Amino acid sequence: MKSPPAIERMEPAVDSAPSPGDSLQMEVLCPLCSYDLRGQAEPRCSECGYRFEWSEILDPAKRIHPFLFEHHPEKNIRSFFRTLLAGWRPKKFWSGLLPTQQPSRLRLFVYAMGVSCFILMIGVSVLLRQGLDTWRQAITTRQNMLQQHIFYSFRTDAPDWFKQRMKQFGSPQAVVDSFVPQPTLLSVAKDVYSSLKRYPGSNWVFGEIALVCTITFSWPLLAAMSLNVFRWSMKRASIQTVHVFRCTVYCWDIVAWWAVVVSTFAAFYPLWQLMRWPMVGAFWYGAGIAFVLATYRLARAYQFYLRFDRPWATVIASQVIVLLVYAIAVALFVAITFTPLSIL
Repeated sequence: MKSPPAIERMEPAVDSAPSPGDSLQMEVLCPLCSYDLRGQAEPRCSECGYRFEWSEILDPAKRIHPFLFEHHPEKNIRSFFRTLLAGWRPKKFWSGLLPTQQPSRLRLFVYAMGVSCFILMIGVSVLLRQGLDTWRQAITTRQNMLQQHIFYSFRTDAPDWFKQRMKQFGSPQAVVDSFVPQPTLLSVAKDVYSSLKRYPGSNWVFGEIALVCTITFSWPLLAAMSLNVFRWSMKRASIQTVHVFRCTVYCWDIVAWWAVVVSTFAAFYPLWQLMRWPMVGAFWYGAGIAFVLATYRLARAYQFYLRFDRPWATVIASQVIVLLVYAIAVALFVAITFTPLSIL
């Protein structure tokens, strides 16, 4: 009886296709931590944990962003506003922005200064509106006074004070120029400064505006510092800090739109209306909405740009630290500047 044929043991097939990292001859660095990626078996940096696709690292065409402000100094204004508008679609923006598209510290700083100019527009709008009102009031006063003196110049029963003025100055126009001079830029600025001091509670209101503007200015730095704490705790300290600042700056630029809305209100409403609580409250509420949207965009940046494992938990925890810092700042502001007059 023949014995059954021996069954050969089949070894499982192993895919021995080499990884692109095995065949690299030139030095290829991780875009986040500058670790040498040659010899990597999988598209993941063994130093910082960044997951990528080999095409993102090796394709030179993907190293320049199509419209980012950092990469297009030849089109400063156009690239600035395209970058500003692209932030409204954070998922698409951060998915299209790659760490291989190297950040420029100088261009990031210039972009941040450009966004800061929008915040400064708030104070400029308040002062311009007050200055325009002061200018109009001076012109109206001059016209009314001139008409009054012209009217008395045709009457035989003019009052004695008018006759004394005409004897002293010679003409109605000279009287007006003497008592109410033609407004100039310097005189209007002095009147605006004195009028702001006369408003009850003006120091408190302008202190609040300055506090909110300071908070919005400081958010990118505080957010980056708090995120660095979690970056170190997760053993990803090898990531270059400029990438974290890139995330915070491009998420923070939403305050430019908040500043445009506030500046529009400041330009169309007189100062005494802006100092009422509904306006000041809307100022705070708008800053709070901008903070929430910036936090959402930052979580998207950590999810699609830095590709963290737990982006939402990381960002929310960091923003809790930022809020605690802001709460301390507000408490100190109230303790230093709060007076009984502000309660009224």
